Amino acid sequence: MDAKIDKLISLTMQIGKFIGCQPNVAFEERAATMLQFHVLSFLEKQPQAKLGDVAKHLNASVSSTTQLVERLHKTDLISRTGDETDRRITHLTLTEEGIKKLAQIKEAKHSRMKKLFSQIDDKDVDDLIRIQEKIAKSIQENPNL
Repeated sequence: MDAKIDKLISLTMQIGKFIGCQPNVAFEERAATMLQFHVLSFLEKQPQAKLGDVAKHLNASVSSTTQLVERLHKTDLISRTGDETDRRITHLTLTEEGIKKLAQIKEAKHSRMKKLFSQIDDKDVDDLIRIQEKIAKSIQENPNL
């Protein structure tokens, strides 16, 4: 079983690298872009989220999340607005530019996945979806695995 686990880890990393890959972009920039994508996606689903909400979603410290949010704010991808009742709270929202950037990233990922899965027959894709759904359900039911 250990050899199978090692193989699954290796394959998962290869596939993840392919999905997140942007040609001619340095690793550090890809990593930052992936984090940006996660933040932008989260804010799309949770408008007006607080910094702590984003940090929890990323499973990251508030200080590192603050740095990431600052970069997103400087590039006009998100806006920060103070809470009307508590000045210590700042709400984060996607800007129009952030919405466009998120759509571009999603389209690029979709296009790469479409090309990848065009090489695989429908039954295998259905099997992969079924297996990933089981894994996702297991994670949801046992978050401390």
